[in-house]
Amino acid sequence: MSQPIVSVEHINFYYPAKQALRDVSFTLEDGSITALVGPNGAGKSTLLRSLAGLDSPFSGKITVAGVDVAADPRLAHTKIGYLSDDFGLYSDLSVQDVLIFIAGCHNLGPSETRDRIAWVVATLRLNDVMTQKCGTLSRGWRQRVGIAMSILHKPAMLMLDEPASGLDPEARSELSTILKSLQADGMNILVSSHILAELEEYCTAMLVLRDGAIQQHVSLKAHQQQQGVTLTLTLTTPLAAGHEALLKTLAISQQAPLIEPGRTVIHLAATPEPAGQHDLLKQIIAAGLPVCGFSPAATSLQSLYLQISKTN
Repeated sequence: MSQPIVSVEHINFYYPAKQALRDVSFTLEDGSITALVGPNGAGKSTLLRSLAGLDSPFSGKITVAGVDVAADPRLAHTKIGYLSDDFGLYSDLSVQDVLIFIAGCHNLGPSETRDRIAWVVATLRLNDVMTQKCGTLSRGWRQRVGIAMSILHKPAMLMLDEPASGLDPEARSELSTILKSLQADGMNILVSSHILAELEEYCTAMLVLRDGAIQQHVSLKAHQQQQGVTLTLTLTTPLAAGHEALLKTLAISQQAPLIEPGRTVIHLAATPEPAGQHDLLKQIIAAGLPVCGFSPAATSLQSLYLQISKTN
């Protein structure tokens, strides 16, 4: 089994009037992109800053890409990219100059600096703003430049604190595309966000933090395999009473509130295997139900998060 990209062991963090993190332990597997979620004040930003080596927990151990963050912070920073919610830019410098400055901070040579800047410009589509001063950029473009600064050294682990905060819908969509591209390039990502719907396409796990403690760490693939798949069945006419018992028999689990006469949209719990879903559809059609739509609907991050919150 490969070594986790992040390992957190029993960390505690205190502010003068509050314990922000309580015996937090978890691992993030290499190749993952994880949503860090929880209510305001749960300790998400404190956890990210601790992982990035910017804050020092009172106890515990954090390892990123095999490096002990507390024991060797300089080496750890070569493995980590971090963008805070309230990051700042040098307003009087152009985007080009800011990226050259950041390359110097990471001790990149002239040739490597050119290559890395060309890479982030292509990845984040920054060509049109390279000569503009950062102080003149919109929130969306500032966010792109911030991400460019965070990934210029090609870190193994990228940590983003509320990266979509304050962005308009178009900029949020573009941010999602950028993060999917980085994930495809092999970068591990930990994203703190309240906008769960935008993480669903590329998120592999969800880490739920509440009152400074880990409430649950869920692998979305494992959760789906365990829970099965919900199938949405659309009928041309309302469900007849005689078909209600049949659907409950065919479903993996009986969901009485979702299978009742008079409905044209029915939800069935079914196997995640396509072959099993095919057999189920054949049986439904053979029984004479007027089916016009049949599609799997995976559990959304939002509904899964609310489910976890209610059961813990």
